[in-house]
Amino acid sequence: MVNFEEQARELVRRCSRANSETTVASRIEEILRDVLKEYGIDYQPIREKRVVRRGRIDSIFGAVVTEYKKRIENPAEWEEATGQLIEYIEGLAPEADLRDQYLGVVTDGRQVRFVVFDGGKAKI
Repeated sequence: MVNFEEQARELVRRCSRANSETTVASRIEEILRDVLKEYGIDYQPIREKRVVRRGRIDSIFGAVVTEYKKRIENPAEWEEATGQLIEYIEGLAPEADLRDQYLGVVTDGRQVRFVVFDGGKAKI
């Protein structure tokens, strides 16, 4: 049985010492892969998928789109990262009603924000 509290502490510990966004992503995905394996899920996300002219999704697995950051330290950084994630999901689903199937995740491994869509409009 997975001890989620222990896994969360380990995740925060590993990501607190990360020196790049790529390191945060790899540490989170390593733990996710191990946890999901316990439930029979083969975690193989697509990394760096281009969906808009100027950007790439950090990670997508099924309908979960994740934007990783090295460190998010203030509300402006949260807003910027969240806006970027919303833009990516809008790029994946140009028709508003199709966006409702996606779950967005913004994280630096220490904190997390979820974005869902309802009627094509983002809700944080």
